[in-house]
Amino acid sequence: QVVRHALPILEEGTARQYTAFVDGISARISSIKVAGETTPSGTWAPYSPFGIMSTAIGDALPAYQQQLSFEDVVGIWKAMAMINEHLPHHRTDTTAHLLQALGTVNIQNLLTADSVSVLAESFVKLRVYHAPILKRLSTWMTSWLRMRQSMEGRYGVIMTDEEAEVLHAFADKLSLLGYMASDISDVCASGLECDTLSVPSKVKLMHVLATFGHFPRQFLVASRAMARRAAELQQMDHDHQRMLFQMHLCGALQGPPQLKAELEREELREVLHESEATYSW
Repeated sequence: QVVRHALPILEEGTARQYTAFVDGISARISSIKVAGETTPSGTWAPYSPFGIMSTAIGDALPAYQQQLSFEDVVGIWKAMAMINEHLPHHRTDTTAHLLQALGTVNIQNLLTADSVSVLAESFVKLRVYHAPILKRLSTWMTSWLRMRQSMEGRYGVIMTDEEAEVLHAFADKLSLLGYMASDISDVCASGLECDTLSVPSKVKLMHVLATFGHFPRQFLVASRAMARRAAELQQMDHDHQRMLFQMHLCGALQGPPQLKAELEREELREVLHESEATYSW
């Protein structure tokens, strides 16, 4: 009943009330069950109050977008991605309103890298590909990394395992969207030259480069180093073993001849045979 009465007047409140409503709905979305208003697949019926909720939220957004901060807009994107999982369809004009709101705020006000990852994940869930915004996000991510290194007095090629994890998580979302960010590739390539990175972190950076189809000199050097650290590779968990297999497969199929020869080294083949059944197949 709350949703039924709120949707018609959604444009008549304040920006705070609007964001609070959207956040409240997304927080309770998975537990809402309304008799007679869901389809056999579990989604809401198209013209029920919940079925038109995504459209109503998108239509009301222009009335508030000048009053919203970047964090507010990111929160709305996240909420809409969660709501969309329970809808039978998603209207393109709703996405247009979301993109318009994102274009009117200052992305430089972003405080943490978490918001960038949340936004990229929302793009994936809503199946939105917008190259100019993805370019801005990748540029901001690389700027954030360099700023963090400068503030901590780390000069030269120095990257932490935490930063490698953030880069990999973000780049994974970009690859799912089919967007290949050259600046992210360059940062990952330079990170492979960092001697303080753990083997799993280097596997993540190489996985990003392989996913983007980018095989620079650093990738070849790191592949040679991996072959000499077979014991550490075998001790990685299943997720990292999977990344290693995918990285090896991409390099063997798409890499330059010198890299293909390097990836056929006996030491690396033995690791893959023991850890990944698919490789043996």
